[in-house]
Amino acid sequence: MRQNRVLCGRRNEIRRAFQPDGGVSCTFVLPKFMQNTTLGRARFRLDSLTHEANHGLGGRLSFFKESLLMESTDLFLYTLTRVLHVGTAIVLVGGTFFVRFVLFPAVKQTLSDDVHARLRAAMMGIWKKVVHAGIALLLITGAINYYRVIAAGTHKGDALYHAIMGTKIILALVIFFIASALVGRSAAFEGMRRTTPKWLLVNVLLATIIVAASGFLKVRDVPTKTKPVATAAPERAAE
Repeated sequence: MRQNRVLCGRRNEIRRAFQPDGGVSCTFVLPKFMQNTTLGRARFRLDSLTHEANHGLGGRLSFFKESLLMESTDLFLYTLTRVLHVGTAIVLVGGTFFVRFVLFPAVKQTLSDDVHARLRAAMMGIWKKVVHAGIALLLITGAINYYRVIAAGTHKGDALYHAIMGTKIILALVIFFIASALVGRSAAFEGMRRTTPKWLLVNVLLATIIVAASGFLKVRDVPTKTKPVATAAPERAAE
């Protein structure tokens, strides 16, 4: 039985593997802040070294290709959902801001009431499609992204994270309701549509709170649970 010394990773961590055929097992240990990320799956690729030693070069190449394919697909899907989620939010919030602070004041100053009413009806007919599609995308991509966080267990037991995330979801649902009421035709919400600028301002403010909460969750450190270290009892002094 032969002993092998393997140099692994940037931190030059040395692991020793004992295998009857002299094979090598290399484990790459990442810092805590890099775990549960795409880089955290580097260990999956490095474990292919053991597979190569035990099953030959052909087996290792097949194993390595499968690992890269799994990681590439997962990374592509995660990136796609993130881009769709953030991009849709930018379109909806940016459009709301433009209508409230640019379009409505300009139209009120330059157009008569009847022309304003026709323009508003035509604009809302187009904006309604954007709002409904955007809400659907935000719900789908948001659910996927949150499921990934739960499945990874990154914030397991993190009460503050889930409290803020729950608040974000509730505020987002309120925004969806207001936006849908403003572009809809239900007589029950005609009073809201008569005061559209006020409700657009409410949506902009709620969206600002959500952005601030998202930024805080993005930059805060993931709390780590530390176990109390037992201290040894002092030895009795020799007489």
